[in-house]
Amino acid sequence: MSPEILLEISNLSVSYGTLRGQVSALSNFSMSIPAGSVVGLVGESGCGKTTLAKTIMQLLPPNGFLNQGKIFFKGKDLTLLSDSEIRAIRWKEIAMVPQSAMNSLNPVYRVGDQLVETMVVREGMNRKTAWKRAGQLFEMVGIKDSRLRDFPHQFSGGMKQRATIALAMSLSPRLIIADEPTTALDVLVQARILDLLRDLKKKLGLTLIYITHDLSVASQTCDFLGVMYAGELVEFGPTKQVLSGPFHPYTMGLVSAVPRKSMLEWEPVSIPGAPPDLLQEPEGCRFVERCPFAANRCAKESTHLLSCAEFHQAACHYIDRADTMRKESQAAEIWETSLAGRSKFGGQVKININSSTPVFEINKLSKVFYARDSLPWRTPAVATVALDQVTMQVNRGEILGLAGESGSGKSTLAEILVDLQLPTKGEVLYQGTSLPDMRPHERRNFRSQVQMIFQDPYESLNPRHTVFRTVSEALVNFGIRSRVEIISRVKEVLEQVGLQPASAFLETYPHQLSGGQRQRVSIARAIVLKPAVLIADEPVSMLDVSLRAGILRLLRDLRERMGLTILYISHDLSTMSYLCDQIAILYDGQLKELGPTHQVLVSPQDSYTKKLLAVLPSLS
Repeated sequence: MSPEILLEISNLSVSYGTLRGQVSALSNFSMSIPAGSVVGLVGESGCGKTTLAKTIMQLLPPNGFLNQGKIFFKGKDLTLLSDSEIRAIRWKEIAMVPQSAMNSLNPVYRVGDQLVETMVVREGMNRKTAWKRAGQLFEMVGIKDSRLRDFPHQFSGGMKQRATIALAMSLSPRLIIADEPTTALDVLVQARILDLLRDLKKKLGLTLIYITHDLSVASQTCDFLGVMYAGELVEFGPTKQVLSGPFHPYTMGLVSAVPRKSMLEWEPVSIPGAPPDLLQEPEGCRFVERCPFAANRCAKESTHLLSCAEFHQAACHYIDRADTMRKESQAAEIWETSLAGRSKFGGQVKININSSTPVFEINKLSKVFYARDSLPWRTPAVATVALDQVTMQVNRGEILGLAGESGSGKSTLAEILVDLQLPTKGEVLYQGTSLPDMRPHERRNFRSQVQMIFQDPYESLNPRHTVFRTVSEALVNFGIRSRVEIISRVKEVLEQVGLQPASAFLETYPHQLSGGQRQRVSIARAIVLKPAVLIADEPVSMLDVSLRAGILRLLRDLRERMGLTILYISHDLSTMSYLCDQIAILYDGQLKELGPTHQVLVSPQDSYTKKLLAVLPSLS
């Protein structure tokens, strides 16, 4: 028997109005979603995943236009409904877990009140019943109901994510769209969120659309998988079939970029280049310039989905050559033969690195935060220990990985190293000089030499500044006055981090960029001064696997060419296996393990390190 189709999307095309003209975001997108299934959508930033979610919810911004297509939910076309009719369906029938839990909860409302408000306004519940229901939802997602009276800032990242899931479930919808629900969460919290979604789907019979850039997560969560590229669906089928036997070259590149078996054997595949500028619809295949298997036909004839196996479709002219292409796509070198790969940045002479010379020396470093529950003269301050007697050093030219779950003290340590916070106890020396004892000229030199990529690009980018102003600001501040040189340097660094063509991004604002594109702007801003030390706090957490591999290779290339010293903070040990010389493990503010990468990953000594490795997702 054919499964019941809960959501049917047919020939959907969406565009955005910009100062440059109409930019296509979705083009002839069609997909059927069976009831009770989990359908994953993967693809790099800007491919249209979030646009699709907002179109289904009928929440496109004012400059978003539905050009054509139908969206049938339970047989009813959502595109023809009035505002009042769609409001009756939104959240009651279709709910959404937004991309950034950090920014989706109202900071001045208690979390419980936000759940209660939804049920009171939309369901007509009295507050007492709604509060009881809110407590049940919290218990369901693994949060004690006593935390209902807390404000969002009192929740960890994982708790905020679970709270948004509880909010999405508050009116018992049939379909939930989860947009990057585990992005930037540590592997332990991520594992709990994935277990929660699987459990809720089984218990409540939910249908899920799971948007992610992480193929490892999709492989563990989804029944069906759709791969999107430049606004088109290029492959769709059962998840295991798509990941084990892809038919589209883009999918092959994504699969080859994911760690398999032993992390230490992983050489990341990065798909060079960038998606086409969709201000004008391309004539042929949209992947042609980045595809190492492209032929003349690909540049002239557009593609459409073809059946290549049972329930499996792919949009490629050469699906009959898939077996050969799969084997060749596993080698990183094959991607450099594409048109985009030929202009790859590189070729500079590597410098000799003396990794025994310390850049940072950290001695018995402690950091304690004090907070008060109410009025400061009535209650004693509550002490929270963020770092506890941490001793380590970062050597010149070394890439040191710093891992640990949310709240372990990673970001606090990073902020102390860049002199944004003062330690409570202990000392930090930069090239032998204590940070608090620096003279003004030494501190200015320090600011130019030590740069930081902040964890949340949404909050660290000024919403009133264009990309050009954001990236060029450091150049101006440190004495570069030539307009020609500034423009050249900004374009160069934007190209390096994958924002291509750079000219298309210079005058854009943060709200016009996807999450991954904002992340790349943050990286560009940090490296535009060509610093000696880079503190990278979760620099690839919001990027798709292919671009993630490209940024990792860029960081390693910068180290080898410039002698750049990098403190790489992440929850992803698989990326550390490729990038880092040493790995340090933090837990509850304490340094639990420190050693060479191979030793830490193959023979971990601390039980917490073993736990992190045990829950690390992978395709196999």
